[in-house]
Amino acid sequence: MSTAESAIANLCTTYEDCVYRKDYEALSDIYHENILAFDLWGKGIYETKADWSNSIKGWLTSLPENEKVRVDIELLKVEANENAGFAYGFVTYRAIDDDGTELRKMKNRLSWGLVKVDG
Repeated sequence: MSTAESAIANLCTTYEDCVYRKDYEALSDIYHENILAFDLWGKGIYETKADWSNSIKGWLTSLPENEKVRVDIELLKVEANENAGFAYGFVTYRAIDDDGTELRKMKNRLSWGLVKVDG
């Protein structure tokens, strides 16, 4: 695995961790100001980091206190060079309670286009 591919795989791990901890600020920090995000919820397309961050905050703060979301990224494929990368696969979001009981889940596709900025 190249350094770029490893960095993208680490980004996926960071994403999973931030969602689980409901840390919307840290999750927002992984995105660049020039984001273009498509989502199934809310307004569907987000063209600024501020809008996307508000959507993330709305999602994570809407969860009950005793509920967390476990994210599992599967069949991740990464294509990357030293300046850009693309990651795609499947992502499952599982709402779990404090005892680890699965309350509900949703499977989705994941597609991330990434560019290297400021190192």
